[in-house]
Amino acid sequence: MKKRTKPLLGVTLGDPAGIGPEVALRAATTPRVRRAAKVVLLGDTRIVARACEAVDCDWPVEVFPRDADIRTGAGRVRGRRLAVLDLKGADPKRIRLGRLSALAGRAAYQWVVAGAQRALAGEIDGLVTAPLNKEAVLRAGVKGFQGHTELLAKMGNTRRFAMMLAGGNLRVVLVTTHVAVQKVSRILSPPLILEKIELTREYLIRLGIPKPRIAVAALNPHGGEGGAFGDEEKQCIRPAVTRARRKGITVVGPLPADTLFAQHVRRPFDAVVVMYHDQGLIPLKLLSFGKGVNITLGLPFVRTSPDHGTAFELAGTAAADPGSMIEAVLTAAALVSRP
Repeated sequence: MKKRTKPLLGVTLGDPAGIGPEVALRAATTPRVRRAAKVVLLGDTRIVARACEAVDCDWPVEVFPRDADIRTGAGRVRGRRLAVLDLKGADPKRIRLGRLSALAGRAAYQWVVAGAQRALAGEIDGLVTAPLNKEAVLRAGVKGFQGHTELLAKMGNTRRFAMMLAGGNLRVVLVTTHVAVQKVSRILSPPLILEKIELTREYLIRLGIPKPRIAVAALNPHGGEGGAFGDEEKQCIRPAVTRARRKGITVVGPLPADTLFAQHVRRPFDAVVVMYHDQGLIPLKLLSFGKGVNITLGLPFVRTSPDHGTAFELAGTAAADPGSMIEAVLTAAALVSRP
């Protein structure tokens, strides 16, 4: 029987002033991850060395230069060796742990761009991104930066994309992502909501769920109370659900968000489509914080990330829980292995 080839995953270090390098390092050296995939850390070798010191990791490091063929290079990694593609950009002497820094933001951004370029070129099978700090990236002069999801969609020339957060038996997909709450109502439209429902169904079928059940959350309290608290349900959400049903998708909604997740606990949906960021992430993190995974739907390559931020207050203390990063890498490996 032919031995299955392990997928090659690139893992960015995230903001070098935060916990990203530590959780990326700990995930890359976890036995479950080593059995599931080959991992190449994307960042600055000096930051990896600092993280190794923080978490007391004694694995020997195999460094590959920026222009290395990391698919061939990673294939040469044997045993207890940690592969690092040295992209430079983050001198530990100039980046203090736990401090917001434009220099750290620029490095984190450049590492993500480099990882996406390699994923698009087929040099890696999937990309896992450690958390970065959006304010730090903006301070670095990257205008209009909204987050990993939007950046990767733009690089992948992807117009149909969505952010899914998965943890335990809950999957939530966001119609709007990193936007101010006051703008959500203006952004919502039947085509946009329908697009997210369709992307959700496509992903679930890929997971092996032939007829997924999808719930769609209302925007307003009590589902708008017939227009008393807003008409987005009538104007945007219900028409999208109706169109989705006409396409053969099993979907219900709009359901009041304050009871929807209680229904999910009693009889789980395969996924829940929500209208804005915190509407979905609060229940997701309540049920599975530390184990949740962010999955970008619609990209031409697999991309996942942990469900937490840079946690500057924990940087350098070795107290950061790598559980979510481990799950992100394992999820990416599983998705790459699917047809």
